[in-house]
Amino acid sequence: TIGETINIRFTVLKCALTNIFRARWGLVTPEEIPGDTWAKVHAGVL
Repeated sequence: TIGETINIRFTVLKCALTNIFRARWGLVTPEEIPGDTWAKVHAGVL
């Protein structure tokens, strides 16, 4: 409603991601990762 105050608290975490996590979460293309890391991640080896 109008005039109601809502307090929101949040935390932002900035961290470096390894190629494995970047590939697992789909943040990079296979061409951006060295070697066969992309194939191994999607095959479940890494």
